[in-house]
Amino acid sequence: MTQEISLARKIHAQAWQENENGNFETALEIGQKALNAYLKTQDIFGAADMCCQMSLFYRTWVSVEPAKTELKIMALGYAQTAVDLNLTLGENENLGRSYYTLSKCYSDLGRYQLSQESVVKAISLAEADPTSKYSHPAIILDMKTHLGCLEYLAGDESAIGRVDQFAKDILAQSDYPQYELAVWASGAYLNLALRIFEKTKDKTKAQFYLNQAKEIIDQNPKLSVRKKQFENLVNLII
Repeated sequence: MTQEISLARKIHAQAWQENENGNFETALEIGQKALNAYLKTQDIFGAADMCCQMSLFYRTWVSVEPAKTELKIMALGYAQTAVDLNLTLGENENLGRSYYTLSKCYSDLGRYQLSQESVVKAISLAEADPTSKYSHPAIILDMKTHLGCLEYLAGDESAIGRVDQFAKDILAQSDYPQYELAVWASGAYLNLALRIFEKTKDKTKAQFYLNQAKEIIDQNPKLSVRKKQFENLVNLII
């Protein structure tokens, strides 16, 4: 059984790497194998985690190929499954992450109130358990950038400043992998630029935050997926 669990985690890691390399279909194929392996060993924690990853793979794919809107629905389904599995297990640590994934899926679909409710739950769970691996300040800051963008869409203009500061605070974290920090901070600025443009059609203001994202992306050559997302937003906004 231990060998089978180890194999599931190995396949899981392979799927993650394929997604990072921009090979989304391959990531999903391998991810399904990992999910099946977790279920075979009755590792429901692993299965729930893999469902979060599958949701991310679909979201990343549609972010670089926006015409494939059906992928957003697929992402939502896996995120909801992850939440339901963790609720069944009574597992709060991974439940918070699942709610955050679900929040992003709702946001992608324009269901902003549901998105805000979900990310608030995620932040509350992370802050309530300082021992959780998801309670690191960088992770909470990442979630707060997402919440801030939603608050801005709901009418809170001051949220722009908060998101900007949260992104800067993410980059200032010295005890977390720099790659992850760059992913989150650049993502925060891309999200903010998109929401400003959606709400106001102010290209100049949106471009300011696009440029903030570009600065981070240019300093991190490994952010190939972020670069494609940036280019898609430039085509949309500019």
